[in-house]
Amino acid sequence: MNIGLLHPGEMGTSVGEALQAGGARVFWASEFRSAATRVRATRAGFRELPTLVDLCRQCQAIVSVLPPDACADVATQVLAANFRGVYLDASAKAPDQSRQTARAFRREGIDFVDGAIIGPPIRAGSITQLYLAGSRAGEVAHWFAGSGFRTQVMGGQPGTASVLKQCDSIVNKAFLALLYQGLELAERQGVRAQLLAHWSRDAGSAVSVALAHQRLRRSAPKAPRFAAEMADIARTLQALQLPDASATAAQHLFQRLAVELDAVDAGGDAPLLKAAGWPGADDRGQAQSAGQQGSQGSADPA
Repeated sequence: MNIGLLHPGEMGTSVGEALQAGGARVFWASEFRSAATRVRATRAGFRELPTLVDLCRQCQAIVSVLPPDACADVATQVLAANFRGVYLDASAKAPDQSRQTARAFRREGIDFVDGAIIGPPIRAGSITQLYLAGSRAGEVAHWFAGSGFRTQVMGGQPGTASVLKQCDSIVNKAFLALLYQGLELAERQGVRAQLLAHWSRDAGSAVSVALAHQRLRRSAPKAPRFAAEMADIARTLQALQLPDASATAAQHLFQRLAVELDAVDAGGDAPLLKAAGWPGADDRGQAQSAGQQGSQGSADPA
């Protein structure tokens, strides 16, 4: 079976490798992709095609693992390329977006499966959850048999898996945002060392200092994606007339974190990064390296 992968980022590459392990031939489209993406795809043994149109013609299925704000545009491009087959969108996206895409695809004879990945990219011995919803979700689950992705079929209604992802994300990523804010407050007030010492001593604390440091290091480079995800969650809460303050606050913090990452390039100040103890806050390149190395065994929410 030929499966097209959109796109071989860190998580996408992990998904593609799992599909290959199950016997699929995994293709990717190199047009508009970076040199880093090419390196990942080549190392993983994925087969290159020049364009998305070529991918849609060559493959019986497409698996999408994209940032939240790219899902709708890419789905439209796939429709325009006259793809016919199974489309698994395993991106972190809004449930309403999943339902809209499913309806548009159904009108064109495309089977849409809503996917949600909860956990880090697969490493040796690790397990990450992949939740699936849609009429062909059971078939898609078999594509990942024997891999580090533990699949669970949630029924036939697209959007269900995306809802679960959002519920998990608001807890995990809002807590991460609170970690940043608590440490910045402590830094401003001169009690950061005492706060960390308290967390280390207090067995009943919600914060494990060692785990907190790992999560803070690995999350900073993901700040733009996390901000987009929190914005989607805020809209979901608003549509249900539920309070959205927690998601909105987390969105703003991750947006600020993304701005600080860019400011570091120009030698600017990064108080949030500094308070979080992110190594190399005064040197963007060193910090990115630390984040990438740490992500190899990440337990961060995806």
